[in-house]
Amino acid sequence: MKVSRVHTLLVVVLAVASMASAQATITLYSSSTATASISTPGQAVNIFPAPATYYGGPLGMVGGWDQGPVSFTVPFNGLVTVGIDDCCLVGDIYGVAVGSAFWGNTSVVPLGGPTNSTGSFTFALTAGTYGLNITDDLLSYIGAADPWGGGTVPSGYSPAGFSVLVTEATPEPGTLALLAGGMLGIGGLVRRKLNL
Repeated sequence: MKVSRVHTLLVVVLAVASMASAQATITLYSSSTATASISTPGQAVNIFPAPATYYGGPLGMVGGWDQGPVSFTVPFNGLVTVGIDDCCLVGDIYGVAVGSAFWGNTSVVPLGGPTNSTGSFTFALTAGTYGLNITDDLLSYIGAADPWGGGTVPSGYSPAGFSVLVTEATPEPGTLALLAGGMLGIGGLVRRKLNL
């Protein structure tokens, strides 16, 4: 009888531990010194696809990522996260596109506000190679009023600086073993109870 209770306790501990397992991440692309700019008024830089929310300022386009679009490879099906952090001058709002899908914009902040814009976007992707593009919506308003507040956008906002990190969540091998052990233990316990 005591062995049965110990066995039951062990199975419960393994099951709980497997359900509360942590996930590791792998870096698919990273840049801490990325920039977005406009070359001349009326000329877009690396804009694909067109942002879905903020665009079409007085300059008629949106500022593009100078380095992009760039490609990254997803090694297996899973959740991919793109994180964007604005640096330096407060007011830039970035759009993120992966492949032909627009994933969204970073947080809206007024020009010269208290905090920089940030954003984290997570979507399920299948294994393969994807293009990543980033736009800076504020750059289409240089010389005009910032639609998100804070006054006129000065030309010093181009180029804009930001960092980008693309990661994929992956279960740790130890976590998978723990999960398998817990599931086998629960299966054995159920089978034993059914046989009694």
